[in-house]
Amino acid sequence: MTLLRIAFRNVLKNRRRSLIAALAIAFGYMAVCTFKGYTHDSYEQISTGAIYVESPGHLVIFKQGFLEEGRLDPEKYLFSGAELQRVTRTVRADPDVVWVAPKLSLSGLVTNGAASAVFLADAMDPADERSLWSFYRGPADFKRQILPETPAYAAFIAPKLARVLRLTVGSDAVVMATTQSGQMNAVDIQMVGEVSTLSDALDDKYLKLPLALARNLYDFDGADRLCVLLSGNDVVPAARARLARTLAADGSRTEIKSWDELSVYYQKVKGYLDVVFLFLFTIVLVIVVMGTFNTMSMAVYERTREVGTLRALGLKRRRVVALFAWEGALLGVLGSAVGSVLTVAGHLLLRWAHVTYNPPGIAKDVAIAVDLVPRVFALGFVFFVALSIGSAALPALRAARHTIVDALGHV
Repeated sequence: MTLLRIAFRNVLKNRRRSLIAALAIAFGYMAVCTFKGYTHDSYEQISTGAIYVESPGHLVIFKQGFLEEGRLDPEKYLFSGAELQRVTRTVRADPDVVWVAPKLSLSGLVTNGAASAVFLADAMDPADERSLWSFYRGPADFKRQILPETPAYAAFIAPKLARVLRLTVGSDAVVMATTQSGQMNAVDIQMVGEVSTLSDALDDKYLKLPLALARNLYDFDGADRLCVLLSGNDVVPAARARLARTLAADGSRTEIKSWDELSVYYQKVKGYLDVVFLFLFTIVLVIVVMGTFNTMSMAVYERTREVGTLRALGLKRRRVVALFAWEGALLGVLGSAVGSVLTVAGHLLLRWAHVTYNPPGIAKDVAIAVDLVPRVFALGFVFFVALSIGSAALPALRAARHTIVDALGHV
């Protein structure tokens, strides 16, 4: 406790130098926590989009071979109606499964009678989709529109595609696609609303159709995948392994993919942001280490005679190092505390200002948000305090190695 009191007085005695070192730590702490909070929010948003919109669900079950050969021979790699029922019964029996629904993806041409465009469509039963969103607990503005039960030919159309075909709510159009047997088929649709996509690459070609209408167009009573929502993200690996064993024992030849494997956008964004964080962390680390090390080196250099006096009074070398380590710890605690306040202030400012931007690959503007992640705050606090202690102890160790006579004679 005596060393701590002396260290506290030394920090207060050199106010300007201590302030500079503490601010370097504070801004470094704020930069790391703020960016980590930003990436945490980004990962949450993208994962929510993948789980509730893109996949949807935590797991997606395909017929074995569909992902490699499904487009070349769709008849062989699609679930028939009877197969869907059998697999669905097996999946529903798992204790971690809370929602199961079939989904059919298809492509073709959509026309207004005067012009045509290529479309990519997802089809799901509106009742199943409504049930899916009943499990959603995130921000209300993320929820997507759900197709109405009637009319049976209702469709949502992406904004750019609607503008290209000059379609508005209530307009009729025709979608054409090849059936499972290779014949051309067409059905009427009515635009009942626009649907925003997660990717700007789909904004001029995306349709959302009822499953019954898509099956009629495709002349098929099955689906190409079964979507599964689990009780939480943390049970995905265990549930996936368990379902794979259960389905294999049941005689179903399937393959199961998790939402993060299917979401290419999530993988690329996460990889990119992780690399950016690594660069940012390295820069901050160098700045904080250099700033703290320089401050403590100057303090030790100017107090070499003080070190000699303490040694002459009987203070051992390790106690001298401990004294400066305590000073570094106090600077680390002070800087991290100030950094925490700055991070919270930045979080509140962004929420109040509601700053938006258009990230690459996204069709609409999104708000910049910084999550306050307790684990990041705690790890950052421990890391920067330890960094400060190390930056202070190294020059102190060098000074403590001087003989008492040399230290007292230092000018």
